[in-house]
Amino acid sequence: MERVIKEGNTTKYYLDDRLLISIEELGDNSFKVENLSDIMTGFYKNLDEHHGEYRLDKCYDKKKNKNLRRNSGMFKHNTQWFTYILEEKGFVKKLLPVR
Repeated sequence: MERVIKEGNTTKYYLDDRLLISIEELGDNSFKVENLSDIMTGFYKNLDEHHGEYRLDKCYDKKKNKNLRRNSGMFKHNTQWFTYILEEKGFVKKLLPVR
């Protein structure tokens, strides 16, 4: 069962006492999202109900030895995941499709 813990400007999502996602609001529509394998910092702002402005500034892979390395190969995929998770967890409003 998913459990949500809000600590200041950080929201943590747990599943069976395992931390899945941590989302930190940095202010000015900026967010830091951390999952099991990546740390991403970026910007997301809704312009209207159909359009949004987003940018992924930093993307790091977590290594097993706790070192971080820049991940540029998966940047497009991580940008899509970054926007999706912010919409799913309710930090920004979901965009409606343009017909």
